[in-house]
Amino acid sequence: MSEKLYRRGRLSDFFENNIVFRELKPVNRNLPGFSALKGELGLHVLPRKKDKEYVKVLSEMFRATGSFSKIIYIGDTLMSDLSVINNFAKSGLFKTMGIITREGEADGFEENENYIFSGSWANLPNALAYIENKFFSVDKSTVVIIDIDKTAIGARGRNEKAIDRARMDAIFMLAKMTFKDISVEKFLSIYNEVNKREFFSITEDNQDFVSILSMCIYGGALSLADLHIAQSISNLLMNVKTKDPVLLEYAKTVLQNVKTQNPTAFPQFRKAEFEKTIARMDFMQDGTPVETLLSEEIMITGEVYDLALDLKNRGALVFGVSDKPALSSIPQDGSTLPPIYEKEMKIYGGTSERI
Repeated sequence: MSEKLYRRGRLSDFFENNIVFRELKPVNRNLPGFSALKGELGLHVLPRKKDKEYVKVLSEMFRATGSFSKIIYIGDTLMSDLSVINNFAKSGLFKTMGIITREGEADGFEENENYIFSGSWANLPNALAYIENKFFSVDKSTVVIIDIDKTAIGARGRNEKAIDRARMDAIFMLAKMTFKDISVEKFLSIYNEVNKREFFSITEDNQDFVSILSMCIYGGALSLADLHIAQSISNLLMNVKTKDPVLLEYAKTVLQNVKTQNPTAFPQFRKAEFEKTIARMDFMQDGTPVETLLSEEIMITGEVYDLALDLKNRGALVFGVSDKPALSSIPQDGSTLPPIYEKEMKIYGGTSERI
């Protein structure tokens, strides 16, 4: 048995079950979800993280938990995460500050309106101390919201490739099951093209859409030229032409889910993503070279883990958010795999990278 060199932990160590995925249905069943709140909030469409309505739903969940007046948001993107921070600040309901970390993209950290931008996960404690010294302290009236993917796990700029690899593992598995012979190089080239920002008006930066379009283009059911002239994902999928029964069924499933506004448009992909994500957690020996671990294995971000436990012990509500659907994170159909927040993982970084 190999020597244990790394700490181990679970996301539930600090979140417990206070987590929501894309559907905004809390794991904590004592909290109201979108389906229970949409009537009183006058909402008809499930919001995504970038939408101001997303903050309205979260605010009601917090209200059902206790009395809170302050928000600290910890994330990794200047798009969806920063949108949540700004929308909380604009709501007027909470004093709000965020910390956005992107490893290697800045020296130290810098103050911006409503958030601190940090170029290192190691700066996280210092960024929080800066906020507490200049703006407000964290206590029982504070909700600490932590983005899960590429923040709590798979730290952006350090360990995110492992999360990307799990996603690609899932897409390749479906593609290999669909096409008899598959060129990984060709498929990856198509995927990378479809996943570009220029197509976000079609894909909505949604991996369900990127995945099905990549498969359709690889299988000849659509072309990249079709993406340049398409008006919507529905428009594209209605024009899929293929004799491959599996690919056709996938396309029909996604189209139907788009029409019914199902937040999980490509369930086959998301189920595969869950399996492949779990498979990339704590599967390599501790003595594996660090560079290999960071590239291949999804690990808990030690600086986030330590900070979250400290703030939880100080009385704050530590709340996890993910824009992935629950199918990517919670077992279905009698699976014996644990949900990602209960899966034990190595912890990298923080008070001690190694035991």
